[in-house]
Amino acid sequence: MDRVLRGISINRDFKVENGAHILYLFQQQTSYLENLVSYVTDGLALGHIVVVVDSTKAYNQLVKRLSIQFSEENLQYVFFENNEQFYNTHEDFHAESIVKHFGQFMASLPESSHAVLTWAHVIWRKQPDILTKIDEFEQIADKSVKGQRLVSVCAYDGGEMDANLLVKLQRSHDYFMTDKELIRSPLYASSRAKFPSLSVQSKIESELDLYKSKLDFAHVVSHEVRNPLTIIDGYAKMIRTDEHNLSPDSINKLDAIGYYVDVIDQELTNIIETERVLSEELYMKLEPIEPLGTVHHVIELMKVKSIVQNIDFHWTVDAHEQHLMLANPMGLRLILSNVISNAIKYTETGGRVEFDTSINNNQIRFTVRDNGVGMSVQQLNRLYQKYAKLNDSESGQGIGLYVVKNLTNRFNGQIIFTSEVGLGTTVTIDFPLLHRKDSS
Repeated sequence: MDRVLRGISINRDFKVENGAHILYLFQQQTSYLENLVSYVTDGLALGHIVVVVDSTKAYNQLVKRLSIQFSEENLQYVFFENNEQFYNTHEDFHAESIVKHFGQFMASLPESSHAVLTWAHVIWRKQPDILTKIDEFEQIADKSVKGQRLVSVCAYDGGEMDANLLVKLQRSHDYFMTDKELIRSPLYASSRAKFPSLSVQSKIESELDLYKSKLDFAHVVSHEVRNPLTIIDGYAKMIRTDEHNLSPDSINKLDAIGYYVDVIDQELTNIIETERVLSEELYMKLEPIEPLGTVHHVIELMKVKSIVQNIDFHWTVDAHEQHLMLANPMGLRLILSNVISNAIKYTETGGRVEFDTSINNNQIRFTVRDNGVGMSVQQLNRLYQKYAKLNDSESGQGIGLYVVKNLTNRFNGQIIFTSEVGLGTTVTIDFPLLHRKDSS
């Protein structure tokens, strides 16, 4: 009987169908378990059979987690085999024997129209030519997965993975997964679309839903506050027109009312803009991008800003277009332009601002230096608070760095400020790089 896979959802936007072969390189045992639980949970929820080839310890942890939300009747669709026995670790790794054993195991499953998902933690003992043997095994396994129309995850410990083997395995798997992301394998297919990993996706979706709810609330509050403000401002302007009957002190107070009404109105606008940015997929979505296109765009914008404010702006770009990072152009542009704009803003006329882009330890690093007013320890401690201002004497909503910090975290990056009052500030932003594109 042909097993029909209705599709297992990796996230809202991504679904794998029959024949999907996923290479999972894990680094953290806790993340490994989270992704295993998510995979099996999705499979059971969709009515599929799930085969788990793993250690007895990992399987017991899995069942303990699953039993919280599934009945014993549901769990009968989860089948287990110890990976030491499956891969026969007491003898040499033999691809054809393992695949044959897998075929026998599959044949032992109850006859059903349910689709089959498999999850296998691949292990082996030390032996000659093991890397070649594993590569051969995965090539045969890929044909088997496609032929039987399965969805199969092959999990490898990242601490034991040889770099050359990793490249080879991406040629025999449609998808490549880490603890946090899932992408179409760049060496197996042309698509470079990238998606959050199984356990991370639900957290991302919850965050976006929260930001959207906050945006709706901000709109309501803004509307309710702006109505009386408009009336107050209107009355103040009406009284102000009778200037010849007013004392200088009264005129100053009326002008102050108008000024602070404008300040409050601007603050409301900025609050809404912040929540809008953090709720829009345009800024929050993740995809492989070439950051240098965005870098050059930001440089052109900041050149103009520095000329207008008479700031000596210098930049260097020690990287090339083949580098890829996980982000999106709009979000990266917002991060860089905000940090450089602040450097220009808080540097006195005739001062100097530097912006450097470099590659360091498989990371892309953006460094912004200025010889401006600098910040105290107290100011540094409240940098990322939502409405904290860099400088109380300057106008501004104080939300820019809150957004920058959120987006930097979203793109798996790190931002560090070092500063001293009167000497200036240095901002360092690091993002991990993805694989390089083929030079061809």
